[in-house]
Amino acid sequence: LTDLKACFADLVAKVLRKLGYREPIPDDLQETRTMIENLVDYWKEEWRAEARAEARAEALAEGKAEGKVEGIALVLLNQLRHRFGPLSPETERRVRTASLDDLMRWTDAILDADSVSAVFQGRLG
Repeated sequence: LTDLKACFADLVAKVLRKLGYREPIPDDLQETRTMIENLVDYWKEEWRAEARAEARAEALAEGKAEGKVEGIALVLLNQLRHRFGPLSPETERRVRTASLDDLMRWTDAILDADSVSAVFQGRLG
């Protein structure tokens, strides 16, 4: 049984070394078990922290993208009002809910359009 314990302790040590663990590894199996439990808790917390960091980064990127779209929509609405006067609620809603691709296309179209509808339909005056 002592040889089996020694073999198991050696196996655990080799596995931990492969995982990058560099601290001394106890010879006693109970101490080894406690150490492994502590390592697992530590690794879980590291993984949670990484997941939180990734979620924050994704949320920040999404927020920036949404802010960009909202900013372009506000500029386009201002340009439309300046060029064509008051806008219908439908036009305002359409611009505020548009995709980035649509907004970019419309900001180009407004340069040559002769009406609000021409901006959205791609007809130039």
